[in-house]
Amino acid sequence: TAAGDDAYRGMVAGDQFSQLAWQVAACRLGLACGPNSMLMTSYCANGGICSKDPGQDFESFVYDAAVPRQSEGRMNQLVDSLRGARGGKR
Repeated sequence: TAAGDDAYRGMVAGDQFSQLAWQVAACRLGLACGPNSMLMTSYCANGGICSKDPGQDFESFVYDAAVPRQSEGRMNQLVDSLRGARGGKR
């Protein structure tokens, strides 16, 4: 992992949310992330991390179940930096 590696300082790597940020950014850029998407299915089937709401998309699931409210801002910063955006769009 990139955690603690100075070569990755300032990049979306080595952070507890970095993998999720990459996936949320991909969803915002058009990756299929709906309730029945391959991404949601794989998180549930392969990782055992399943949404309790069968209608929930991946981004909603991430913000609901994986990212604590106090870390939402950090997550949005990571996603926005990957998308080259200025300001949050959620």
